Amino acid sequence: MQVFLNRKRKKTFTLLEVLISFVLVSFCMLPLIYPHVAILKEQHKFLRKIQLDHAVNLYSGHLIEKLHKSEIPWYMIEEGKVMNVDEELLQQLSPEIAAFKGVYSFEILKSKPKKAESGSPKAYLLKLRLYFLAGKDEHSFAEYSDKKNPYQYDVDLFVRRL
Repeated sequence: MQVFLNRKRKKTFTLLEVLISFVLVSFCMLPLIYPHVAILKEQHKFLRKIQLDHAVNLYSGHLIEKLHKSEIPWYMIEEGKVMNVDEELLQQLSPEIAAFKGVYSFEILKSKPKKAESGSPKAYLLKLRLYFLAGKDEHSFAEYSDKKNPYQYDVDLFVRRL
C-alpha cells in the first residue's frame, strides 16, 4: 500500500508545462541559429556574384570574337547603341545564372589618327560596358546604369580597324 501511495504523490508534467518549456527552448535557440542563417545567405549571394563574374568573362570573350569576325556593325559601336545580352548564349555559358538579364554597349575612348582618310587603318581604344540586373523583368537602361547596381562590368579593348 505504501508503494501505491508513493506513486500517486509523484507529480507529472502537464501538457501546458511541456509546451511552455518547448517555446522557451525555441526562443533561446533562435539567437544561436540566426548568425548561421545570415552567413548562409551571404555565401549564396557571393556565389551568385562569382558565377556572374565568370559568365561575364566568357561573354566578353564571345563579344571580342564577334568584333574580330565583324559581326557587330561598326555604326552601333560609334553611336554607342545599347544592345541586349543574348540570354540563350549566356545560359549556355553558365547555366547557374539564369536569373540575370543584361545589356551592353561600346564607348570609343580614343582613336588614332583623329582624322584619317577612308580606307586607311585606324586604332581605337574601346570600353565595353556590361550591365546586369537580377530577375527576368524588363528594365530601362537607367535602372541598369544606376550607380548602385553592383553588377556593372567594364572591359577595355584595343581595336585596329582596317
